Amino acid sequence: MDADQFDLIKWTGKCEKAEGNNNHHNQFISAKLFINDLLPEAERDIEKMEQLRNQLIEKCKKDDAMFTRLIILINDMIHLSFRIEVDQGENTSRKGSGRFICDGEDIKAITAAHIVEDESEARNSKVWINFNCPTMIDQKEEMCVENLISSKKKEDYCEIALNFNQEFKNELINIGKRMKTRRIYFLKNLMKRKKNRLFILVSHPHGCSKYVSVGYSLIEDGLPKRNSTSSEEEEKNDFDYYDYKCYDTPSCKGSSGGLLIYLNSENEYVHSSSPGGDNRSSEPINFRALVDDGAFV
Repeated sequence: MDADQFDLIKWTGKCEKAEGNNNHHNQFISAKLFINDLLPEAERDIEKMEQLRNQLIEKCKKDDAMFTRLIILINDMIHLSFRIEVDQGENTSRKGSGRFICDGEDIKAITAAHIVEDESEARNSKVWINFNCPTMIDQKEEMCVENLISSKKKEDYCEIALNFNQEFKNELINIGKRMKTRRIYFLKNLMKRKKNRLFILVSHPHGCSKYVSVGYSLIEDGLPKRNSTSSEEEEKNDFDYYDYKCYDTPSCKGSSGGLLIYLNSENEYVHSSSPGGDNRSSEPINFRALVDDGAFV
């Protein structure tokens, strides 16, 4: 069954975060809301879109013009994201999210290393791509992962090989170029402004259809810091070498590997979990992402 048939709000499985916060799943925004103009008028959720507009304008502390640009940016993020599922046998699977990095004609498919742990798991994985844009209305592609290209366990990201349909590849390249231009606007207008520390995540929580969640950076600097007495080699082999980005953007199991953008940074990140597999902090919706600045550019 295609992921887009699953509604997170109606999903009845067990979620540790929802147990600690009954409103947790309601904080996710369906990606379908961002394509209202492409839907038949009878299917447009005007009320929900107005709620989204108010929510993002409040977070941005900006006007409708900023909101419009942000919606366009998020739309690009939606189309550069995919769902991945690893078949573990005996009717069990590990679900996650992923994102495409477009560098000219080169396209990389990235997810979290703890979603696809090795070559064997890569070959037992499937990816679902879904487009809903003016040039490709409701186009879907399902493909098997060919192999694991590279994996960095400490940074918790890996690159997988996909055999792209040429039409999808061309569309990804075009979207990647547009998104790069639009990111420049936000860097010029939002960078280094504390009130605008927005973290935006596109993912497939619990393997459901594609959702967007928005939150804030919780602290300015990462924790923990590097140990000044350690040698350079020891630092590289220790989790403490890396800084953490803490944010309150809603996420669930299945969100790992999703495309994460911090509007105050020129880098783009992959949503991850904290070292040791403890995805929960003191608040049910808070995640810590392990990132190495520049790794996901």
